[in-house]
Amino acid sequence: MKIERKKKFESNTDALEIIDQEFYHGKPERVAELEQMRADDAVARKIYDLRTKAGLTQRQLATMIGTTRRRPPPTPEPKRW
Repeated sequence: MKIERKKKFESNTDALEIIDQEFYHGKPERVAELEQMRADDAVARKIYDLRTKAGLTQRQLATMIGTTRRRPPPTPEPKRW
């Protein structure tokens, strides 16, 4: 008679699944932050694509929309998860 042994735990080597489990699973506020970052990224990429398609530099686009070069606000302290 052969006895099958079950693993004590399942090992996961998929990095994205590990990250999802560790940082996002069951944490709706983190999921909302991630969704906002993805939306911001999509807007930035669209602006880049349209600007380069039009043959404009960043400076030219800034002049056209009436903005000036400013220092970005200080980066907030990273969240400790």
